[in-house]
Amino acid sequence: MNKKKVLLSVLAILVMTIFNVSIYHALAPPASPYIMIVPSSQTISSFPQGNTNCTVTINTDYSGYDIWGYQIRLTYDTSLLQCIQVNNGNLITVIEDPTAVFLSKINNTIGEVSAGAYFYYTTPPPYTTSGPGTLATVIFKVLRAGTATLVLQRETKFQGFNFGNNLVYNIIAADEHPNNIGHGAVTVTIGDVNSDDTVCSRLSWHAQCVRVYRRASTKP
Repeated sequence: MNKKKVLLSVLAILVMTIFNVSIYHALAPPASPYIMIVPSSQTISSFPQGNTNCTVTINTDYSGYDIWGYQIRLTYDTSLLQCIQVNNGNLITVIEDPTAVFLSKINNTIGEVSAGAYFYYTTPPPYTTSGPGTLATVIFKVLRAGTATLVLQRETKFQGFNFGNNLVYNIIAADEHPNNIGHGAVTVTIGDVNSDDTVCSRLSWHAQCVRVYRRASTKP
């Protein structure tokens, strides 16, 4: 075997190795503790077009007692989805403590949702709470058929407060802990009045809503 064939063989093995690693990361669930887009499956029906909403929540399984705040940046395809509402979850709320602050911004021009909550303080330590729970709920309006990927971008982070050094720290940060982040995808179709079933399934941690097409009935 000449040097060229050896080189090609090595390159082929390297490509396959990278490909297999990529598949592993795509199919593997996020490591715990995680920030994850849920649900894993849901059913949507839409007729006429544009009358259907799709709701996802961003959850964590972290059960520590030092939860202080979070921020998320979620991106999506604006040709398929339009974000119509963002709600705070059940972890960092004024019911939990009146110092809680929630902020959100929707940009349907570029397809981005930014949201965050924290317990305000001027002198440490702040109030903290415990999980697991929901960080935020995002509601989309379905615009047309297609597949839209929901991505928790690198600015997404879930933060705690270290009472030992009186500092905020990252429990989970998308740029530091990518394996602890669970993204999603919404695939929808708009059918006619006789084919309005939407079946949502999940491939590992990538949530997908998949429309099942059916021909209109041709009964005599």
